[in-house]
Amino acid sequence: MRLFTAIRLFSLLAGTVQTASTDTANWFDKPFGMFQINLREIDVDMDVNATADFIQDVGGILANYPTKLDFQIINPRLQDRASGDLVQDSLDAARARGLRLLARVDFSKVQRQVAEAHPEWLYISPNGTWQNHTNDLVSVCPSDAWYQERIFDILDEITDWYDLDGFFVNWAGFNENDYFHVYHGVCHCASCKKAWDEHKNGKELPYGPEDANYREWKTWSDGVMDEWTRRVRNFIAQKLPHAGLILGASSDILFYEANNAIHREIWHHATSETVIRLKSERPDTPVLVNCASFLDHAYRITSEDPHHFAQYHVQAISRGANPSTYIIGVPSTIPCPGFEQAGEIIRFHRANADVYSGMPSSALTALVMPPGSQVGEPHYQTEALSEYKGLYKAMQELHMPFDIVDHRYIVDMAETGDLGRYRVIVLPRIGSLYDEDAEALDTWVATEGTVIVTGAIRTDDNDVPQLQSLPASKMRENITDTQELTYEWKNGSTGLFKELGYAPFAPPEYIYGNIQIDERAVGIGSYGKGKAVLFTAPVGWGYRETGLSVFRDLFELVLFEVGAEEPLPFNFAPQMEVTVNTSGNNDHTLN
Repeated sequence: MRLFTAIRLFSLLAGTVQTASTDTANWFDKPFGMFQINLREIDVDMDVNATADFIQDVGGILANYPTKLDFQIINPRLQDRASGDLVQDSLDAARARGLRLLARVDFSKVQRQVAEAHPEWLYISPNGTWQNHTNDLVSVCPSDAWYQERIFDILDEITDWYDLDGFFVNWAGFNENDYFHVYHGVCHCASCKKAWDEHKNGKELPYGPEDANYREWKTWSDGVMDEWTRRVRNFIAQKLPHAGLILGASSDILFYEANNAIHREIWHHATSETVIRLKSERPDTPVLVNCASFLDHAYRITSEDPHHFAQYHVQAISRGANPSTYIIGVPSTIPCPGFEQAGEIIRFHRANADVYSGMPSSALTALVMPPGSQVGEPHYQTEALSEYKGLYKAMQELHMPFDIVDHRYIVDMAETGDLGRYRVIVLPRIGSLYDEDAEALDTWVATEGTVIVTGAIRTDDNDVPQLQSLPASKMRENITDTQELTYEWKNGSTGLFKELGYAPFAPPEYIYGNIQIDERAVGIGSYGKGKAVLFTAPVGWGYRETGLSVFRDLFELVLFEVGAEEPLPFNFAPQMEVTVNTSGNNDHTLN
C-alpha cells in the first residue's frame, strides 16, 4: 500500500479540449474546464470509473491518502480499498478518458498529535494561544519548518509516485482569521518574532490592523508567502515540468472561489469583479474560478440556488476565466440542482475554445480597489467598500467598460507598463496610499492620464493632499456627519457645479438654507500632460446608500466632461452587464 499525506489531498480532472497524453507543455494556457470534488475521509471507496464518466460530460476526482513520514497520519479506511491507492486509481481512470488530474493539498493545519509533537510549527496568537479547528486540527505558521521544509518532503513524495498535471495548494498563508471568521491576530510564534526583528530591526510586532506597524507587517508577510510560492513553483517544475500550480499571485494559474455565505451580503458582481482584477494584474496568466455548488463554511451541505450557481460560471467565462464546478463528496451523494445549467455553460465554453482563448480586456478605465474594501480583510472598512461598490454599480449601469486594479499592485503595474493601458483611473475613498503608490499615480497622470478621486484621501500635517496631481492645494475641512470635504484650490484649476448649503434637520417650517454656495462640487486641474478630478463628496457612497440616480448622473457628467471613452457604444437597460474583449469575436453581454 502506498502511504501518503494526512493533509487533505484530492485531485481535480480538468476537462480540457486537449487530451491528457499530448501537448502537455502549458496545457493551462489554453481554455479548460474543471470539476473539483472535495472528498471526505469516508469517500475512499469511491468508484473512480463511474465518477470519471460523470465528470467527462462536465469537467476532477480527488482523494485523501497518508504518508510514510513521521508527522503524517494514515486514514485507516484506505485499508478497505482493494488497491490501497485512491490517487493512482483516479489517475488511471482519468488517463483512460483523456482527462487531466490535478492534486489539491491543504498545508494550513495539522492534527493535534502532530501539533503536540511539533509546537514550534504552530500559529501562536498575540495572547499565546493556538488556533484550533474542527476535529482537532490546529493552524500552522509559514515562518517555521513545517512550511519551509516538511512540505517539500511531501511534494517530493507526491511527484515521485504520480505523474500529475498540476497542484492546487489551498489556504496557504498567515491565518489571522479562522474558519469561523474569528480574528485571532498576527502570529507571535518564535520564528515570526525572530524573522520580524531581523527584518524591522527592533520594531514591535503588531497585534492586528489597529497597530501602527500592521501595514508593514502585511507587506512583509505577503513577501514571505510570495517567496515560498516561488520555491513551491520551482520545485514542482523541476519534478513535473508539464504541471501547473494554483497558488497565490505568482503561480501558473490564478484562483478565485465563487461562493455565497450566510454571514455576508450577496454581491452579485463578485465573480466578474475578481476576474477583472486578477487579469488586470497579470493579463497573460490564466484564471480559474471555482464555482461552489453549496453555501460556504457551516452550511456546506446546503445547495446554492441554481441561477446563482449558473451566474458564477457565466461571469467567469465572459471575463476570460476558466470555469470549475466544485462539490463536496462523491457525485450524486449530495443533491445539487445546478449541475444541468453549469454543465451546459462549461460545455459551451469547451466547444468555443477558440473564442475564449486569451480574451484581454479592452477597457480604457480602471477602478481602484481601496485598502480594506474586501470582505474578510481584518481592516475591512464599510465606508471604503460602500464608495467602491457604488462607483462599480454606477459604471456597470452606465455600460462604461472598466477594469479593477487592486491598490497593492499600482507600483507593479506602473513598472511593467500595464498602468499605461488606461486613460482614466478612479480612486474611490482611497484613504492613505503608500508614498510610492502616490508617486506612481502622479507620474502616470503627468504622462497624459486622468485620475478621478472621490471621498477622502490622506493629507499631511499641513492638510496637503497626498497626490500632487490633484487640483486642491489644501483641505480646509472634513465634515464627517455629511462626509463632505472642502478645499483650497490651486490657481488655474476649474470647478463643475456648486454645492448646496446645509439644510438643518428641524420642523418643516425651519428647513431652509439649501441654496447654492461658493463651494465646488468637483474640481479639475491639469498636471503635466494629464488632468486630475476631485469630488468634494463621496458620490459612490451616496449612490450605494440611497439609490438616488442623481449621484450616478453626476458621476456620468464628470466622466463625459473629462473625456472618458468607451471602446463601443451601448444602449441597453442599466441592469445589463457589458464586457468588451479584443480577442476574436467575443464581445459579451450579461443579464
